[in-house]
Amino acid sequence: MVDKEIYAMTIIVGTAIFVLGFYVGGLINQNKIRAIENQNELLSIRIENINLAMKMLESMNDTKITCDYMNEQLKESLKERMKIVEELQRTEKLDAKKFDITKRKYTLSLINIWLLSKERDRICGTKTPIILYFYAIGDERSREQGKILDHVVYEYERDGKNLTVLSIDKNFDMSIISILEKDLNVTSAPTIIIDGKKFDGLTKEDVIENYLCNEFEYCLAQ
Repeated sequence: MVDKEIYAMTIIVGTAIFVLGFYVGGLINQNKIRAIENQNELLSIRIENINLAMKMLESMNDTKITCDYMNEQLKESLKERMKIVEELQRTEKLDAKKFDITKRKYTLSLINIWLLSKERDRICGTKTPIILYFYAIGDERSREQGKILDHVVYEYERDGKNLTVLSIDKNFDMSIISILEKDLNVTSAPTIIIDGKKFDGLTKEDVIENYLCNEFEYCLAQ
């Protein structure tokens, strides 16, 4: 079994309230667009590499090697995901076509990271407090939930702990989102999912922190 200290290190800090930086005014230059697309491609390649490597590792039947590999690759995938977020938060809105393509690739990468994290937990006996956050653009409660999650991530970072939030636009037209919503019974925004536990509507900071502490022993210092 992988120690808690090991899996905690793989949870890269990520205020993933990606929508807040994604939707501000204007167009950006082609160099910025290419930079964001390149980050997306790197993340997609890494996910594909992990999927292929996992098939090879299955035949080896060595849990330690498999867990060490998954920890490192998830760590790097989360870093690359954050590079995209940071790039988008520093820029303005993409043109419609580039925006759509970038957002689709990014969304697929988020879901892949979440699924890989769940698989790592299954194989390695870990329990990872990754927050899956469904939001709706233009919804005031989603905006407020995003601010709350930002602050939760900040509090954990200040306490020397890392926490990841993966944010998904509930109303974005992708079949994989619809499948995920049905599987997790997500019917409205905002909704957050933590290790299968669903929180409908606006969820306050103390509720999130208490759940992380009680269920994951991932507690903030008093």
